[in-house]
Amino acid sequence: MLFNIENTEKYKKISLLGLKINIKKKPTINDIRVINERLNEIQDNMKVINEILNLENKIVFTKIYKTNYWGSKESFSGQGSELKSTETLRNRLIDIVKNSFV
Repeated sequence: MLFNIENTEKYKKISLLGLKINIKKKPTINDIRVINERLNEIQDNMKVINEILNLENKIVFTKIYKTNYWGSKESFSGQGSELKSTETLRNRLIDIVKNSFV
C-alpha cells in the first residue's frame, strides 16, 4: 500500500511506502518537512531506477535484434512475429477495420 492512515484511540499511525510514523499530536512543520524529504528521496530513486531499467531494456533488445537471438528467418523479433504466426491476427484485424468503418 502506498499510503495509509490508521486512527486509534491514542494516536494516528501513518504508513507511507514503508515509512511508519506514529503521531500522538498534530504534525509539526518539521514532521511534514521530514515526510516531504522522504517523498522526494523516493521520487528521485524511482527516476534513477526507471532510467536504469529503460537503459537495460534498450541494451537487451538491441542485442536480440543485432544477433537475431530468436533465430527466426523472417523477423528479428522472433517466431511469434513471422507471417504464419500472425496470419489469424492479421485476418481478424482486417475484419475489425471493415466492421468498424475505420
